[in-house]
Amino acid sequence: MAPGRTPGRKGAVEAEIKAEIKRRYPDWERWGLAPADMLMAAAGPAMEVVGRYSEVLDAKGEPVDIYTLLPLARAAVQEAMAVEINHQPLETFDARTRFALWWITLYNRQIRAKSELRWQALASSLDLAAIRDLVPDADKGVRFIAARDYKGKIDGDSTVIDVALALAAASEDGLQAMGQVLADAEHAPDDTFLWAAVQFLADRLPDNDPDAVRFTRVLRNRAGVVSATEAVAANNYEKSQLQLIDDAQLRLT
Repeated sequence: MAPGRTPGRKGAVEAEIKAEIKRRYPDWERWGLAPADMLMAAAGPAMEVVGRYSEVLDAKGEPVDIYTLLPLARAAVQEAMAVEINHQPLETFDARTRFALWWITLYNRQIRAKSELRWQALASSLDLAAIRDLVPDADKGVRFIAARDYKGKIDGDSTVIDVALALAAASEDGLQAMGQVLADAEHAPDDTFLWAAVQFLADRLPDNDPDAVRFTRVLRNRAGVVSATEAVAANNYEKSQLQLIDDAQLRLT
């Protein structure tokens, strides 16, 4: 045991790391550090906090590897930034969407090393498999998916980012196609989080990015998309009622 230092408990050390990064964040912002640079800078305070103790122990009294605490430091940066997505706090979105919007905040369309994707998955407390399709391989690294390459099935369990990507892809085929996406998603046509995400992506992606054009198209046609969704839902309801009548008649014959 190092002289003058005592063991620390994991929960308390994690709280200290978060507090230390929150304390330093205003300096980083004043210095003009980009969010991605803040993630790198967060390792320093985390190491300093851990260095105050002879070792860090979990609830069972087992030593904790310092490297398991670094994703927490990255998550603390996100928390300190208090990112808002068109006035909606980032933390209020579902986990998969939160990951995607944070990735765009950090890296936009840049190609990043696969190791960065692993770090971000850990910081988001998500299995890599849960977000791998959002950041597929590109050249010698990874890059955020283009809407035209999105292959997910949209249904009532789809997350906001999945619906947004599907909407952007469907925008090439017109209002009916976009209305079908929202009807399949069983989202309210005026879902605040969905439209906030679409607005964010339209604003954040580079102007010459095809997806910036697609998301902007979705936004410009918002009223039409809402009307198309309502029409699709009404049509689906009518079909279901007719099917019920047909089924009832069959049982009577």
